[in-house]
Amino acid sequence: MKNLLICVCLVFIPLTGFTKTKVRPGIFIAGGFAEWSGADSEKMGEMMELVFEELGLGKASFSQGSRFVYGIGAYFPIRLNSLLVFQPEAQFITKGNKYSESARIVDEDWGDLGTLEMDMTFKSSYLDFPLLIKLSKVSSSSSPCFCVFAGPYFGLQLSSKMAIKVSMEGDSETEEEDFDDLESSDFGYIIGAGLELVSGVSANVRYQQGMKKVIEDMDIFNRVITAQIGFSF
Repeated sequence: MKNLLICVCLVFIPLTGFTKTKVRPGIFIAGGFAEWSGADSEKMGEMMELVFEELGLGKASFSQGSRFVYGIGAYFPIRLNSLLVFQPEAQFITKGNKYSESARIVDEDWGDLGTLEMDMTFKSSYLDFPLLIKLSKVSSSSSPCFCVFAGPYFGLQLSSKMAIKVSMEGDSETEEEDFDDLESSDFGYIIGAGLELVSGVSANVRYQQGMKKVIEDMDIFNRVITAQIGFSF
């Protein structure tokens, strides 16, 4: 908690010196999909395959997918000149990954019992602090203004859980527990593009790629693609 307060202060306190400039801070909501990337991102699924085989459930079919994520935050744009804007942000955002496994269960005595399916979903939440440079031309017309942006982000993990759902022939059961192996922080880069209206409404699509391993000694990184809608004050 102490580190969280220090990061918030480092981002927002320097902005008080720019209150005399014409800035339009605002808030945004976001929705999209997250998954893990990296050379070891499929190893978790391979471990599930081994569990199926050790339990005598036969050869399983493994797939790695994404999970729906959401975010909410605030932005504080500072115009540097007629083209460039420096935009610090603070956002709560969820991340994670999903693995799915299925196997046909055949018993020597009872025959074909059906298909057993298992979903393993890793759910994490972060407080991210993007520091973006945005190319956005000043416009006096009512036409939408196109912008592109990029920059680093730094994040603090707030929570991390693992949910396992087992389904068979219409019946399912889900268990959720804390996942303590996730690193406590994250950092990477963001790139994106969007449209801004004179009214203060904006929309953008952004790609967020982590550069820090989310699990120690494993080549696994966060990856998030979101669409955002913002409202300037």
